[in-house]
Amino acid sequence: MSAVAGMAGVGKTALALVAAHQAVRAGWFPGGVIFIDMRGYTPDPAERVEAEAAAGQLARAMGVRDTDLPSTGEERLGLYRTLLDEQARHCPFLPYLVWPPTWSAPGSGLPARRDDRGPLSSRRHTLDHKTPSTPGEAMSAGVRAKAAAGLLIVLTVPAGLGAGLGALWVAAAASGNRYVALAVAALALAGVAWWLCRLALRRVAGLQVRCWVPIAVAGVELAAVAIPLAGLLFGAPPYRPIVAGPGTRYWDLPTGSRIAYTRTPAQGERRDTPVILVHGGPGVPDAEPSPLAPALAAVGFDVYAYHQVGAGLSTRLSDVRDYTIARHVADLDAVRAAIGADRVVLAGVSWGGQLVAAYLAAHPDRVVRAVVASPGTIWSLAFPDKRDLTEGGLRDQDRALWAHPRFLLAHALIEVAGPRPAYALLPDEAMDGEFESLVGEFDTRAGCPGRPLQVPPSGGGFWAHGMTGRDARRVADPRPALRRIAVPVLVLRGSCDYLAPEVAREYADVLRNAVFRVIDGSGHDIAHDRPGRYRELVTAFLRDQITPKKS
Repeated sequence: MSAVAGMAGVGKTALALVAAHQAVRAGWFPGGVIFIDMRGYTPDPAERVEAEAAAGQLARAMGVRDTDLPSTGEERLGLYRTLLDEQARHCPFLPYLVWPPTWSAPGSGLPARRDDRGPLSSRRHTLDHKTPSTPGEAMSAGVRAKAAAGLLIVLTVPAGLGAGLGALWVAAAASGNRYVALAVAALALAGVAWWLCRLALRRVAGLQVRCWVPIAVAGVELAAVAIPLAGLLFGAPPYRPIVAGPGTRYWDLPTGSRIAYTRTPAQGERRDTPVILVHGGPGVPDAEPSPLAPALAAVGFDVYAYHQVGAGLSTRLSDVRDYTIARHVADLDAVRAAIGADRVVLAGVSWGGQLVAAYLAAHPDRVVRAVVASPGTIWSLAFPDKRDLTEGGLRDQDRALWAHPRFLLAHALIEVAGPRPAYALLPDEAMDGEFESLVGEFDTRAGCPGRPLQVPPSGGGFWAHGMTGRDARRVADPRPALRRIAVPVLVLRGSCDYLAPEVAREYADVLRNAVFRVIDGSGHDIAHDRPGRYRELVTAFLRDQITPKKS
């Protein structure tokens, strides 16, 4: 503290005021300045401001209403000291001047404090031995304090985001409820942002600023995160369910799956081995009845078409980690048992071909013959880095995937946060419509440029698809077991399929009793593109009119 002394009239007051205004402009007192003219040199003592009146003015300046001011001067002084102590608790950096133990302002009525400290108006520059000795040093300290506060406010963004995402993950894993998880995450994000912002402003702002700015910062950050996140978690395309027909029936399997199916009964003389149609995906049941069902029924086969667990009219699993290759194989074997057949014919399309291969590896003695049309990879790890796609198929699927960020988010959450939190945030009702929309944008003829064909699906099951595909990259290689199998298998591939030719060709190479045929002009969905040729080849194969000889 500096005292300006000198003769009366030389300009002490003017000098002090000029210096004070320069200090304010330099940022010494960002918390605010209170000025009181005590009129100490007024000739008439009655015009001078007494300490009690000054304490009342200071209390009003600090937000106390006139109706709340005490009536006596001593009580007003006590209230003023209480306000200063409250400020000190909110801001430990409130500066104090160390007075002599018995000092009190002469004639002021302000008694010496028990802790021998008197509060000053500056919130930042303590007037003890550490006080800046020059205005330049004080200005530098003020700039540093503001810079530190600004940096801390900036850090509220990543800190709040990290706290919110962490809380979202933990709450989703613990509760399994997306709304509970979102509420907890919002509180964590806003709370951390508010606390850090308030901490930053304690050094450089007044009480009102410290009160409202942290709330505003937390609100803005919460909105900035909540709006795009809500767009990803909600608002998916509508789901297109499959409507149960009069012929729809259900099996309650010992595996725990409730499976929807339809039966097309054989006409004429019934053959001993029924046919089970295995749809693709995973999680993409046939939107329309397969042309194979009436054709095979006409030559004496009972034909069963079922919806795999997690798709169509079959039940969804509460624990998505149960969507595995082993679960699908177990369900298929339970379907065989429910039919009452010791041995069956399997006809799989797309992913259904991969499931047929897995079933053959596990139960070769329970299959008489098998058909795989446009089959997926026998073992996913045999074709890493999307090498199972043609060049056109890769371009087409990349285009479609980037147009569906919710789909990409779901897969990222599965790998980063785990299946349970991911499913809590993006349950079946949030993802099945998105999955259908994505699949409907795939060009099933991407192997032949200039001839696109898109087939909109219905009854899609994202989690059956995503988790089964994830498990397919972890299971053991079934090819060694398949090489020992003598079951006749018909392998069909459309010349315009988006899957690489090597994928279907591998079935013919691995299965020693396989027949390989290419259907010209057909894409991935042979039943849609070439239904007549499809029926002809499959029917002939099942009636022993096509011999198991590689071509």
